[in-house]
Amino acid sequence: MKTQTVLRICVLLVWLSFITDVALTVLLHNSLPAQLKDWHATESSGWINAFGAVVLVSWVVASVGLLRLRRWAAWAYLCSVISAYTLMPFCGPVGSHGVTGAIHCVFDVLSGVTLALAFFTGVLKCSGDSSRQSINERLARKLA
Repeated sequence: MKTQTVLRICVLLVWLSFITDVALTVLLHNSLPAQLKDWHATESSGWINAFGAVVLVSWVVASVGLLRLRRWAAWAYLCSVISAYTLMPFCGPVGSHGVTGAIHCVFDVLSGVTLALAFFTGVLKCSGDSSRQSINERLARKLA
């Protein structure tokens, strides 16, 4: 299997694990103890939510860029992952169902695999340059 295909599959699996994590968090909210549900209802932190939304949007843009095999997307993806992990200590304690915790671990591993593929393989090395190179080669042949 080509490395490009593996990278694209990893990005899609990251999306799938993220969507599954969010869906299970919502669906399993009722199975939490009453005190934890009450604590979730009273918890609010506006600036963290705003910053988290910016990080989420940058993560989505970067992952779409990775699907399109753009080199800039690897750096944007890395910055969004680092920003998300930097934000986590400010979010306070997290109380969730064990299944969502397991899915979140899968998400973390897949994000790491995606970063490894993006930076440590040649999958993004020539993306975007190959079309320019072929145009330059055609122009050189016409001029010769």
